[in-house]
Amino acid sequence: MEVIKYGDPILRRKCQTVKNFKELQTLIDDMFDTMYEESGIGLAANQVGVDLNLFIIDISDIEEEGENIHVYINGEIIGSAGESWFEEGCLSIPDVRLDIKR
Repeated sequence: MEVIKYGDPILRRKCQTVKNFKELQTLIDDMFDTMYEESGIGLAANQVGVDLNLFIIDISDIEEEGENIHVYINGEIIGSAGESWFEEGCLSIPDVRLDIKR
């Protein structure tokens, strides 16, 4: 899979809800392969040209407690607590890292 770069319209659109998608596990596996090949820790489906509300993360290297791999399908933010600043990057904007408040 190829990572879509900044400027592509798919990165600005609201993604479609995942309903019945036969190839979902294959897509997830391919996304993890692509993310690891690009040395990333997260990747959204639209970043590989797939218009679905799906993203994956692997923060095993950040967290101290073993493997920490997650798949989010139709994820929603339902609340938050406090603020944090982190230096972040994005595979769709190569070679740029910024401090981001979450």
